[in-house]
Amino acid sequence: MVASLTLELEEVVFGMRCPSAVMFGVIQALAGRDRPVRFFEIRGQHGRFLLHKRVTDTDELLATHPRRYRRIHEIFRAFEGVDTSSDGEKTDSAGVPPREQ
Repeated sequence: MVASLTLELEEVVFGMRCPSAVMFGVIQALAGRDRPVRFFEIRGQHGRFLLHKRVTDTDELLATHPRRYRRIHEIFRAFEGVDTSSDGEKTDSAGVPPREQ
């Protein structure tokens, strides 16, 4: 009988070109886990072709990005109750008629 294996995420390594907004999103998504996840960045040394892995300063990253962000379902909540019936008037996806020019 094969024993059940559980794999736990231990670390995330961000590449040299990874935008800080992506880092922020990944760190926020993995926050609050039972086992903490470590975050690292790959950095190059100026004038050399060597790369090194360094610990990501998550405190600084979280301080420079918004504290509150809307999840996708919160964004579309504004459209609840919008009349989408077809009455012959052209509207956009939010049910708003186009402006006359």
